[in-house]
Amino acid sequence: MQLVGSTLFRDRSSIFAEPWRVWLAAVGGLVLWAVLLLTITYQWQAQATITLGDYYDPPFLQGNFSPGEVSQGNNRSFRWTTGEATLAVPLAGRGSWTTKIDLLTQHPDASPVEATLNFAPNVAVALPDSNETRIIHAFIPATATSNGNLAIGLNSNLYQEQTASARTLGVALFNVELASTTGRPWLPPLLAVVLLSIILLGIAASILLTGINWTWAVGLSAALGVGLALPVMLARVPHTFWLPNLAVLAVLSVGLVAALRKIVPWLMHKGGIELEPRTLTILLGLFLFGFWVKAAGQVYPYMIAIDIHWHMERVRWILDGRLAEMYKPGAFNESVMPEKEFGKDRPIIPYSPFFHIFATSFALLPFQMETTAKIFSSIIDSSYIFLIYFFARSFDFSRRVGLLAAAFYNVVPLTYLLHSWGNVPTTFGMWWTFMSIAFVIGAWGKLDQRKVWWSFAALLTVAFLMYTVMAVFLGLLLCIWMSYIAITKRSERRQARSVITAMLVGVLGSTIVYYGLYIPGIIEKTIPYFTTTFTEGQEAVGAIQYQPTAYDNFLAYRTRLWNHGLMIPFLLLPFALWVIARLRTRQPETRLWMGSIWMCAMVTVSLLFTVIDRNVPMVDKHIIFLIPVWAILMAMLMDMALKRWRWSSILFGLAYLGLFAMSIELWTRRIATVKQIW
Repeated sequence: MQLVGSTLFRDRSSIFAEPWRVWLAAVGGLVLWAVLLLTITYQWQAQATITLGDYYDPPFLQGNFSPGEVSQGNNRSFRWTTGEATLAVPLAGRGSWTTKIDLLTQHPDASPVEATLNFAPNVAVALPDSNETRIIHAFIPATATSNGNLAIGLNSNLYQEQTASARTLGVALFNVELASTTGRPWLPPLLAVVLLSIILLGIAASILLTGINWTWAVGLSAALGVGLALPVMLARVPHTFWLPNLAVLAVLSVGLVAALRKIVPWLMHKGGIELEPRTLTILLGLFLFGFWVKAAGQVYPYMIAIDIHWHMERVRWILDGRLAEMYKPGAFNESVMPEKEFGKDRPIIPYSPFFHIFATSFALLPFQMETTAKIFSSIIDSSYIFLIYFFARSFDFSRRVGLLAAAFYNVVPLTYLLHSWGNVPTTFGMWWTFMSIAFVIGAWGKLDQRKVWWSFAALLTVAFLMYTVMAVFLGLLLCIWMSYIAITKRSERRQARSVITAMLVGVLGSTIVYYGLYIPGIIEKTIPYFTTTFTEGQEAVGAIQYQPTAYDNFLAYRTRLWNHGLMIPFLLLPFALWVIARLRTRQPETRLWMGSIWMCAMVTVSLLFTVIDRNVPMVDKHIIFLIPVWAILMAMLMDMALKRWRWSSILFGLAYLGLFAMSIELWTRRIATVKQIW
């Protein structure tokens, strides 16, 4: 094991100590490996079918197309061209192709359509007019795909409808089938080679920067290259659309790991935790692993995060000068409360726009804001592993407990589901909540110092403003947590009082900045509304009961906890809390007292919102909120078992693999099946 450790890990000081010939060989080897993989990949025959007007055709569309329609006669989807239009398949492959195009070349007034297919500047085919759909067979010569990209251009005369819809009609396209021919060139598209090389070099550099030996970094990157080439080989479309996005992730991951390698130890040190080099390497590796699995899925061509488009549209409101509509009580906060769940006379509940204000910065980047938001969400979520490790070590748990807890977060299916929902404000708001908790833990004993106290009050103000639901969670948590401490630990009352006063300043600051606008409406409408729902049920306000009976509610939780991979942690929760309470009494000199009280406070808040969830759907926020506690407690129990039974490491390894398999199944299924606005 020591030999494996010495070859796997490398001190930060020696990362760049290898001779330049070694680096040249590593870089050149990965580039040649990318060329070899793509050469083999592009020798595989490619076939693709594009159905115009269905859900999956937008990535292929360039130029002028109408919205998708469905023909009345045979219930087939199609699109009209409305000017110069192109169907493009980037990096499809060099060489000749055959195509079958199902189209209609006729205008309602029988005027000449004069449609032409264009495959290259000097390669065009004239299409005769026809009053019936017909299939055009065409041969696309190799000269039209010399750069590896395949494009089918369509030009025609246009007809302007004289009706209320006033559609512009060119050619109606129904279906396009593409197939590469035999005798394909050996050289793959140059851009594909460049992109895959960037991906492999970026992955290798990221792994190297974590502190892993360069031979392992290059080997892992080369192995991942095979995994990336296979989808392109077996399904050229849509995976060629994926390569540019993955190249961006590769470059980004290098910068992230390089930055985190400096930032994380510094922050841990500020909180009283010293990171050993190998521990930092493992944590950075866990971050990199989680980031790539989640972010790569987020940028998959057909991946739709359900609420992302809605949130980014509100960001565009702000960019268009409509901030006041989101800031003041009115349509914006009501739009997040469906009539089905809240009734027609909805309560006044503030929905903080501060994430959306922050997200205006996404417009500065050269990417679609939805894509930026999804990647940002993956970064924030993956960084939770550092906070979980910090929590565990701050409560005087061992290094192994901290690492097991951090790894647990990476494999829990529920964390992947949150990205599928696209609720970035929840992810960001929860991050600020956990940062506030980390501040309390790290600064405990110094919270009565003026500079520390004001810094904490400012942090709480931002956390309260960032996301309303998490603001309520955090406020309740601090009240319950500090109350527990004041009751059970008299010597720590001064610190608890400092937390409460800082919280009151944060509440006051956020109220002055934003929440104060909603106080009259809350008094007038919200309090009577929830009084009615909790005493008479949701039917009394015209809403549909989220779960008709308490038993239905129980069954829903049972199913969700199992699907989320949290059933066993849920069942073990009471036992684990009892164990940590026993450890606290046996080890009074440690900070387990703070950990046990914090965990009890977290569980109390989660249980409280479990009750509220019956009338106000929480969308599992209260379950996600508790994952750090579950992670630490499960890691504690595993550590105790490993000390007694070494062979249990096999069981726990299989359990982690099983959870990760559940996560991947859920993640790929959601990517493949969820449909929403592009």
